This record gives sequence, structure tokens and C-alpha cells, in this order.
Amino acid sequence: TPFIEIIQDQDDSSAVNQGLKGEFTNLSEVGSFDTSGNAQAITVAGTTAYVADGGGGLRGLNVSNLSSITELGAYGAATDAKSIAIPDNVAYLANGEAGLLVLDITDPAAITELGSFDTAGDAKAVVIQGATAYVADGTNGLLLLDVSDPANITQISQFVSTPTGDSQSIAIAGTKAYLANGTQGLHVLNIEDPAAIAELGSFTAFGNATSVAIRDTTAYVTDASYGLRVLDITDHGAITEQGSFDTTGSANSVSIQGVIAYVADGTGGLRALDVSDPTAIIELDSFSTSDQANFVLADSDRVYVADGTAGVRILDDGRSEFDPPQNIYVVGEVLNENGDLV
Repeated sequence: TPFIEIIQDQDDSSAVNQGLKGEFTNLSEVGSFDTSGNAQAITVAGTTAYVADGGGGLRGLNVSNLSSITELGAYGAATDAKSIAIPDNVAYLANGEAGLLVLDITDPAAITELGSFDTAGDAKAVVIQGATAYVADGTNGLLLLDVSDPANITQISQFVSTPTGDSQSIAIAGTKAYLANGTQGLHVLNIEDPAAIAELGSFTAFGNATSVAIRDTTAYVTDASYGLRVLDITDHGAITEQGSFDTTGSANSVSIQGVIAYVADGTGGLRALDVSDPTAIIELDSFSTSDQANFVLADSDRVYVADGTAGVRILDDGRSEFDPPQNIYVVGEVLNENGDLV
């Protein structure tokens, strides 16, 4: 007898498509580690969390057992570690006024330096795409660096806005770079030819754009004391604001997981916002951190927070990780007992 196969929702914003199941309940701490410096950013590779720890350099943490996190190793020669990107076994560290630092982390217990590039500004964030490093270098703008040979890094090109802003964060989507540029807001750049960056558009109605995350045709931008701004970037030449949410602290960083925006809100801790309707953003929960929530990373079923002098905080939001179903059908298909279309 023919039957209707159960259909899985195809909405890309659904929890299932994010590899999660269950509903958001509340934020609860499942682990923490007090680093020696001032935790600014985090990235996770497998069971290792790497922390850009300010004056504490780079710290590698074993997070396989959240109730007993241990330090695997560190590189303390980095004097102002602010951001980190890790493709493969190489760490690229935005190291403040010292520029970009490239490290071999094959053995976290014996991290070694592969090379460096002293930028002219204040390296605050780094993103890697292929052999190119995109560095948000403060008032020195956005730098594109050739890192194919870490021992001989060269500059490919540079973008500095007019008026000059304070480049703080970058997101890459295809051939577009989105730059959070302080008081000069958000800039959209064509990077198809890295040697000839072209500005496609901007949205400058900001107090202090500190970070940016991209999902499809939407940009989520933290705006310091003004909270989270949600922008429609369908037309790069005519960016419009869809909605905003004024958090209680100073919004420093945003990470998107499904329809939830996690905002590192400085002294306001971590905020979990439902952004499914940008015109009516709802706060689902918040978590008071011990120091300054500088950065947030939503990774599968865990939320990692760089909490300044209090180190790393790891939170659970009530959902759990799982493998999505393998057989997904279009709504309305009628199948027989063998799974064939009728």
C-alpha cells in the first residue's frame, strides 16, 4: 500500500540543519579554565580549544572532558594575542601592534614559530582563505597577506576606508569580505582579485561596529553599546537595517547558530537572542560571566566564551548534537514499500 514518507523540514535555519536536536532551554556552564592572560578569542579543533590570551599568548586546552579541562601547551612569546585562525596544524595569530604571527601547532606541547609579519597598525582579527590571510589592522585598515611561505610573508593589497575607521573584524563569504570598521560601520568588499580590492557598498550608521557574522543575505553586526544590528545585504549598494537589539553591556562579538545569535556583551555577559524575526528580536536567556565577555563561538552543542581575565567559559544551551537523517524527500512524494516513487 502506498504511503507518505515523513518529511524533514528543509529550512536552512532549522536546528536539524545545524546538526542539533531539541529546543533551546537555558544557558548553563559545563566547564571553565582560567588562563594566565586576558582571553580575547577562541577557536576549536577537535577536542582542543585554542585561546588568544592577550599578554598570555596562545594557549592550547584539552576540552575532551569539560569537568577537567587541562592545558596542553602554550606559546607565551605572543605579547598581545587578540584573534586566532587555525587551518590544519598552523595557527595564525593577530598579535596587536606586533602584527601577524604564524605558529606550528602540530604538537600543542611544543608550539614553534614559522614566521611573522609586522603590520603598521593594530592587528585585531585574522581570517584565512587558501594562502591568503585577511587581517583587520585597526586604523591601518584591512590587509591581505600572502602566507604561502610563512617565513616570507608579503603584502598583497590593503583597504583603508575614507574617513579612516578602526578595522576590528572580518567575515568572508565567497568572493566578498565584510569588514566591521568601528565608527565607519560595515564595508562590503569584492576580493575576487586579492590584488585589486573593490568596495561594493557600506552601511555607516553605527556607533562602533566591533564584529560581523554573515548568514545568507543577512549580516549580524555587534555595535558596542548599541547591541546587535541586523542588516539586509541582498543589494550591497543599498544595505538596509532589518532590526536591532540593545543589549545591556557592550556588544563585542556575535556567533550565529540556527536562529539564535549569541552575543558576547562585555560586562553584560553572554546574551542568547532569537533572531528568526529580525524586526522583533527576543532575548531567550543570558549568562553573567566573571569578567568581560570579549568573544563568543557557538560550536555544535557548545558555546565558548572568552571572558577576559577569567579565561574560558563553556556553556550548554540545552540542545544536543546528532547526525541528520540520510533520507530526505520532497513534500508530497508518494512512495511504495520499497521506497520507489509511485
